Amino acid sequence: GLRALGEGDIKKIVALSTLRQLGIIVLAVGIGCPLLAFFHLIAHAFFKALLFVGVGNLIHAAARFQDLRVIGDYQPGLPFTSSILVVAKGSLCGLPFFSGFFSKEAVLEGLDLASRAGLVLWVSMALGGLLTQLYSLRVVLKVMLALVAHQPLGGAQDCDRPTHIAM
Repeated sequence: GLRALGEGDIKKIVALSTLRQLGIIVLAVGIGCPLLAFFHLIAHAFFKALLFVGVGNLIHAAARFQDLRVIGDYQPGLPFTSSILVVAKGSLCGLPFFSGFFSKEAVLEGLDLASRAGLVLWVSMALGGLLTQLYSLRVVLKVMLALVAHQPLGGAQDCDRPTHIAM
């Protein structure tokens, strides 16, 4: 999480966030909940794939720039892609009513807080979740601020096809 906070490459940020999710999966298996680990794996895989597709479209539209610090200067407004990134990041951060929330909450409930190890694992998961939310918020804000800054008056397009057809 700390590495992703300082990273500038948007693809690396997305890839580094996978390590924390793998930690949650291993923790779920470790507390004796393999089905919960599988549920978290499937939910994570779906939204991570969605995130990679959205980031790929963003990089393509930004003239192949991957650096988050300069991507806002070159990125045209992409409302559909931006909304996909927000939804995928929301699920991966564990926002309520997303699948990531339910799987992470169930892992937290499965920890035995009466034991010292359970409390340490719970605190480390909470800190890891906070770091995930911080670097995800950084990506989402950068993408959304670029969307607002580059939004044309007539609306932005998420594809390269013309908005009208001459007859």
